[in-house]
Amino acid sequence: MNVFEEHVIVCARPRRVVVVRAVPRRVRNMRATAMTAIRTCARATTMTATTSARARRGAATRARAKRGFMSEIEDMKREGEDGSSSPSKSVEWSEPLAIAKYPAPCLRAANAPIVAFDDSLEALSRAMFKIMYETVGCGLAAPQVGVNYRLMVYNEAGEPGKGREVVLCNPKIVKFSKEKDFFEEGCLSFPQMYADVEVGVARDSA
Repeated sequence: MNVFEEHVIVCARPRRVVVVRAVPRRVRNMRATAMTAIRTCARATTMTATTSARARRGAATRARAKRGFMSEIEDMKREGEDGSSSPSKSVEWSEPLAIAKYPAPCLRAANAPIVAFDDSLEALSRAMFKIMYETVGCGLAAPQVGVNYRLMVYNEAGEPGKGREVVLCNPKIVKFSKEKDFFEEGCLSFPQMYADVEVGVARDSA
C-alpha cells in the first residue's frame, strides 16, 4: 500500500489553499508539483492586482474628468464673486456703442465672465453685430465697445443677412491646429492697420 504525505501551500492573494499529495519516494515530482501550484497562485495574484490597478486608473480618470468640469464651474463662480458680477447679475451696458481705439483703457482692463444668459445679453449681442457691420468688420469683442465682459461676436461673411452669426460667451482656446498658414488680419481698434499673421488652419470635423 502506498503512503501519501500532504503538503499544504497557502497563497496570500488571492487567499487559496493548495493541497499537494505525493508519494515520498517521488520527492522530486512532489517539489515540481508544489512549484507549479505556487506559480499558479502567483499568476492569479498578478492578474488580480493588474485588474485592480486598471479599475483604480479608470476611476481616477473619471474623477479627473468630473473634477475638470466642476473646477471650471467653481472658477466661474469665484470669478463672479471676486469681480463686479454675480451669478444672477446681467451684463451692464448702455447705448450707443462706439468702437474703442487703442490705447483706450478698456482694451487692457480685466473682463468679467458671462453668468446671466438673458434679454440684456441678447440685446448687447445684436447691438455689437450692428456696429460691427457698420464699421466693416467680421469680428468684435465686448471690450472693444467698452463693455468688459468675456463676450465676442463674429460673422465670417462680414455682412448682415449673409454667412452665420456666432456669439461666444466665456470662450477658451483648448486646442491648436498643427497646420499653419498666413492670413491678413486687422482690428477695428487699430483702424487701417493690416498685417500677415501666422494662424492655425481650421479643418471641418465632418
